Amino acid sequence: MSNQAAGFVYSGRYSTERQRIALSAMLLAHEHHSACVSMVSSSHYASAAAMLRPIGEASACAFWTMYAAPKKWLGSLLELKPGSALEFKADTPNLDDMITALASSNIPGVKRLSALRQDPMWRRFHKYTHGGMIQLDRRTHPQPFDESENRIHLMQADAFLLPAVSLGTVLFNSDELTSFIATSYRTLSEEVEAYGAAPAPPWAGLPEPPDLDD
Repeated sequence: MSNQAAGFVYSGRYSTERQRIALSAMLLAHEHHSACVSMVSSSHYASAAAMLRPIGEASACAFWTMYAAPKKWLGSLLELKPGSALEFKADTPNLDDMITALASSNIPGVKRLSALRQDPMWRRFHKYTHGGMIQLDRRTHPQPFDESENRIHLMQADAFLLPAVSLGTVLFNSDELTSFIATSYRTLSEEVEAYGAAPAPPWAGLPEPPDLDD
């Protein structure tokens, strides 16, 4: 999926600073996803697992920028001098804060995602990324990432990337992208169901982002 998504994401255009930041987050999510797939292919399974949360963070950042980021925050970005971003104190929020900010929106699936934060799997993503015991124990008490676990991680990577790419449907107005997203969600849902999990609902499209810059 990563190669197909690249054609849409990397050809994206923007006309506002808000769209520029959202597109940048989409591009970052795609690169993280590509890295995850490459690392699984080269048997770097722990590193691939560590990329899952960053994919989700970049994807959430794209949505937060378009649907929730305050005008004041965006304005502070515009006041930065070139090259001073590393000194920027009011950076993007963390993942949980972005999801909380998005929870009141009418984006399909966000409320379900907000509830998912109470699931133990959510904490696993954090521990995979930050070197918790789920990673450390595998170093000295080998518990190999087996084929099934790696397959699940790839599906989770797809599930985190797809929302970011789908944001392009409200940024680029592409019928081809809309068709690609609907097909990709359907394929992912079938894969998830084959592993015994509840299938994801069909993609219902995205609402127009609110005008946050009035």
